[in-house]
Amino acid sequence: MISNPVGRFRAKQPGSAAGQGCDSRTLSTVASTSSFQKCRVSTNAGFFDPSDSPTTRGTCYGNFVSGGVPVRAPGTQNANFGLLKNGSFVVGYIPTDMIVKKDENGQLSSEFETLVSGVVMLVKDGHNFVEVSGTLEDSSTQTTGSMRTFIDVVTARTAIGHDRNGKLLLFVVDGTNRGNFRRGVDLNTLAKLMI
Repeated sequence: MISNPVGRFRAKQPGSAAGQGCDSRTLSTVASTSSFQKCRVSTNAGFFDPSDSPTTRGTCYGNFVSGGVPVRAPGTQNANFGLLKNGSFVVGYIPTDMIVKKDENGQLSSEFETLVSGVVMLVKDGHNFVEVSGTLEDSSTQTTGSMRTFIDVVTARTAIGHDRNGKLLLFVVDGTNRGNFRRGVDLNTLAKLMI
């Protein structure tokens, strides 16, 4: 848990060298990116194309703001987690005009300091929101299969949120979904853990 995350919580683009990131469709391990960015704690976030397609591999999906600068703002209908520049958290479905604007000099800006998209909002108002969220979301940002499969598959998971006192929560469940070997949690179980 982190109290007062302003200046302490940031989403960074993937890569272990200058010039890498979403625009160059960089694939990088969390450890490599974390080392390059000098992070104390790090985890994966957002979604990207893991396919072998030379035209789409490494493409970042969803809305993404890093250091107050919009990196991606396609306005996809997916759950988002963000930290506004004033230190407030925003969780849920966010209009594109709140994510990206042009300032008086024509430069892109955002109300967010940090924003990352996910797939499926786990908890809303202290209650499991997985099943409702699964009917609202754009499933094209994940590659597990149908939205039902994505919700039900037991595998590694990462969740982010905040408690009622405004402390940031990062929650990671190790796991795998290879062949007949399954370890981790499904999204309904993850929602219960976050609650």
